[in-house]
Amino acid sequence: MKSIDIKKMSADELTQLLKDLRLYRTLEKELWERGKELYDRIQNGKNSFQVEYFSSVSPDLAWISAEKIYKTVFKKNPEKSEVQFLKNENLKWGIKVYLDDQVVDLSFDKIEKSLKGNA
Repeated sequence: MKSIDIKKMSADELTQLLKDLRLYRTLEKELWERGKELYDRIQNGKNSFQVEYFSSVSPDLAWISAEKIYKTVFKKNPEKSEVQFLKNENLKWGIKVYLDDQVVDLSFDKIEKSLKGNA
């Protein structure tokens, strides 16, 4: 663990340190372990890419659609190796594309809910 000598820090550095500590405390308090992961991603500037897909859709087919979503909606260009693919038997076909905590739902579940007025 890196040691910090606050006596040698400027006012701006101390202000930033305080902001970081408050953010970490808030994320850890509200999200527990997930909050710690989110804090690390924020500090390192890394995104989390995840694609959920229905079991009869292959990861390769899910990637084709997800890649377009990442480029057009999120303005990101991840490599396929950076994306975590998760099979989700509860989807009624289609995929869900996640960037951190944002999602684009391209599943029939979303369509079904909107037709029923529950979206």
